[in-house]
Amino acid sequence: MMKFTINAISAVIAMSANIALASPWHMVEKRSKQADEPVRARAYNIFEVEPDFLENLRLGQTVITLPLPDGKMVQYELEAYSVLPPALAAKYPDIMTYKGHEVGTPSNTGRFDISPRGFNGMFMHAGEQIFVDIQRNGAYAVYYKKDAHSINGNNIKESIEKSELKKKVSTQN
Repeated sequence: MMKFTINAISAVIAMSANIALASPWHMVEKRSKQADEPVRARAYNIFEVEPDFLENLRLGQTVITLPLPDGKMVQYELEAYSVLPPALAAKYPDIMTYKGHEVGTPSNTGRFDISPRGFNGMFMHAGEQIFVDIQRNGAYAVYYKKDAHSINGNNIKESIEKSELKKKVSTQN
């Protein structure tokens, strides 16, 4: 029994190492490849993805590797999930939407889409909400929700709270 357990643990470690090595995502180190548009987060990392990532997803790949802001990777299992009405889906067949869950942790869920512009994702991992946003240069900004801010630079949570407060004040007057 002990030998089986050691072999099983060794197999899991080897598979984890292969996943990390085989990731289609690569963190960009050079400043010249940084985001060419404002990223809506005070802390983020920029990644590039191999071209076949999107094509494999379009062709029905259901388990994908996603980057985390710290450079680690996580796997998600996806299923097609149409949010467009049938007429719009027929008009824009290149827009595909998915829902999914983290492999091994089904309580971590997310929503994803691909379009001619690229891939976008919003998912949970280790109690944190993570965003993967396509940039104009084809790179991707990856950041935590806690680091996100609105277009005007305000923290999103603060902006929502101020908006809710304004609504309450206006309805009381």
